[in-house]
Amino acid sequence: MSKFIIAVLLLMSFFIAACNQTSAETDEMKQIIEDELGVSPYIPEGDSVCTMVLNYSPVLADDGESEKGGSFKVEIEYKASTDEKVDEEMKEVWEERDPLREIIYGDLYMDPNTSKVTIFPDGAGEITDAEHLEIEGHEVQYQHIDRESGTVIMAMDFADYSYMIEYYLIEGKTEEDAKAFAKDIIRNVEQ
Repeated sequence: MSKFIIAVLLLMSFFIAACNQTSAETDEMKQIIEDELGVSPYIPEGDSVCTMVLNYSPVLADDGESEKGGSFKVEIEYKASTDEKVDEEMKEVWEERDPLREIIYGDLYMDPNTSKVTIFPDGAGEITDAEHLEIEGHEVQYQHIDRESGTVIMAMDFADYSYMIEYYLIEGKTEEDAKAFAKDIIRNVEQ
């Protein structure tokens, strides 16, 4: 019986350590976003957070060329797997293709996103042809795009910042899963 108790305690310690690591990573990401955008948002749990990308607005330089202006949003990409990173050559191509985007956390991976959360310090804007749903007492712009696998797009504005969610209906995920993802954000932002 004592071996069983020891095994249970070791297993619980493992899970607590894993949760603390996730919490530490979330705290680090929140600090980066606060430093870059001036807001401290809730970062939802999902599949693995692999990449955070900071987007800059373009400004016109004196020579007529476009250059980096101020930062205006952060994209957080979630993936089911982080098994295969992109090679350095592909990463350089990614960086050169869009100089107004910068990886500020994580890395680039070959697997497709399972979801993406974009955080804006101002409003998320309007989603064309979106329905307006109430989820957890909060107004949410909602659109289901039915293509090969389907995508749910949602936008939610809060007092200090806004979210745009792209939730991909792959690997058995449903519209109800997408709504549950939004509920998690609403509950944690409005607490």
